[in-house]
Amino acid sequence: MVENPDEKGSTPLGGLGEELASVVRDRVRDARHVVRRLAAGGVSRDVALSRQPLTAAPRELLRGVARLSDTALTQAETIAVSFAPPPLRPHRKESGLFDPRLHFAPGGMQGAALFKRDIYGLAKGILAALGLSDPLIHESRLGDAHHALERGSATLVAAARNGDEQAACRLAARLALELARREPVILALTGGPGRRKAEIVDFGYAVVGLAVAVAWTNAEASAQAELIDGTVTAALARQEELENAMGASEAEERLTEIYAKLAPHLP
Repeated sequence: MVENPDEKGSTPLGGLGEELASVVRDRVRDARHVVRRLAAGGVSRDVALSRQPLTAAPRELLRGVARLSDTALTQAETIAVSFAPPPLRPHRKESGLFDPRLHFAPGGMQGAALFKRDIYGLAKGILAALGLSDPLIHESRLGDAHHALERGSATLVAAARNGDEQAACRLAARLALELARREPVILALTGGPGRRKAEIVDFGYAVVGLAVAVAWTNAEASAQAELIDGTVTAALARQEELENAMGASEAEERLTEIYAKLAPHLP
């Protein structure tokens, strides 16, 4: 039997245990999103292919089964989350604060776990504000993005932690581009307007980068709800500029410039 980690923050298998827990949470969320899509559509793939519509009774039965499965999978996610140390559990509601300095603090595993938890919540909130109410986000891919930044941007991280706002904005730009490359938002299982969904998600990565830049420039930890509201409003006013920057050959330079211009003036 696997013991739940104690209040001191140890994990059953150290860093490996946290990585495995992330993968388990991702797989549970995958299944839950499939079930939710099934419940929303009310039609199975086989029925759709046969072009024979379900009658009302089987359709309602299918939706009922899907709702029960959704509940069971949500409970499974709660169990998976419980194996993270208490300070690192996703969706933790105690503080509602966001501080990127903690994501790259000495200690490795804890910083990576905090990064996944915080960026998961930030991205989900931003995408919801942009019209994607229930995005599927893989924590394991967020972990890959953190590892890439930690490994390839150590000088920028050190400068940002020492208060260099330009370095912080460049690091945030790299984060936005790394998210776009790693694609932690799984489009196939994220509901929303089909044709524009990919564009919204790519724009969302740019907004996540802006929010992180704002948080770096704040002297203390930022309230995540206010961070989302402020950055989404500012980003929508410059949506075309941000979208063009994300797709440019010199994307990092252009995003850094935009973030440096906006971040010091946002809450």
